[in-house]
Amino acid sequence: MIFCAEIEHKETFSIVALLILELMQLILRRGSFDIDDVLLNTIGAVIGYTVYRIGKRLH
Repeated sequence: MIFCAEIEHKETFSIVALLILELMQLILRRGSFDIDDVLLNTIGAVIGYTVYRIGKRLH
């Protein structure tokens, strides 16, 4: 259960951080604001963290 709680915490942090970056792009008119970027980057962060945890366990 600790692993699930850590993932939820990391996922929440990733979503907030990525949303802030996307909103900055919208406000500063740099790049393009796209909710797909937030979703895909969050999924990537969760997958990356999961792979890290698996690698750490195996090592």
